[in-house]
Amino acid sequence: ITVIDVAPGKSCKVVGVRDTSASFLRYLQKLNISIGTVIKMVDKIDFDGSVNLLIGKNTRTTVSKKFAESVLVEL
Repeated sequence: ITVIDVAPGKSCKVVGVRDTSASFLRYLQKLNISIGTVIKMVDKIDFDGSVNLLIGKNTRTTVSKKFAESVLVEL
């Protein structure tokens, strides 16, 4: 599954990516997301499909639907 499939309030662990482009990998690095990183789905925005995430224990961010569909996770 991907991040977009995770229900609000649930946590998941990153296991891979669908997009291996240099720009996407740099964005992951900027957000401190790598294999094994725990991500919590805080909220999904109906308007544009973007999602609010808690990365690790204290980094909260909003990412695009495209991003959320590109990160593979397990519950």
